[in-house]
Amino acid sequence: MQTVVYLYTLRVSETSRYLSILSEKFNNQPIGVETIASALSEEVRTVEEFIEPYLLRIGFLRKTSRGRSLTPKALSHLKINKVEQKKLL
Repeated sequence: MQTVVYLYTLRVSETSRYLSILSEKFNNQPIGVETIASALSEEVRTVEEFIEPYLLRIGFLRKTSRGRSLTPKALSHLKINKVEQKKLL
């Protein structure tokens, strides 16, 4: 049971950091996975295999040829108001 709790806590912690980095540090501009991994102090593989699949599944992350960015659903979750959302999109 401790392992499950630890993994859940790790996922919540890492996804929160991921969302914060994209919204605050990079102003939700499309960013490459290498840059995101570096900002998180994680390996690219960890980001691609453990953090991003969850965010994609819940509709918080958009992957394009230009990079990763947050969806309006993610911005709403982060309680970023509509005016700020338009600036970030």
